[in-house]
Amino acid sequence: MFNLIVIGSHSGRSIFDVLLGGTTAAVVKKAKCPVLVASLPEDAKFNEDIG
Repeated sequence: MFNLIVIGSHSGRSIFDVLLGGTTAAVVKKAKCPVLVASLPEDAKFNEDIG
């Protein structure tokens, strides 16, 4: 059992998907523990060199 799920978000099709993203929306709906949804601002830059 998990204590907390942290998941990223990006836009999708429905209003719920637009706010949360398809996979994120499904996790939020089905999770039996708290879900923290994180998203980056539109102007955020992704650094592919990390990792």
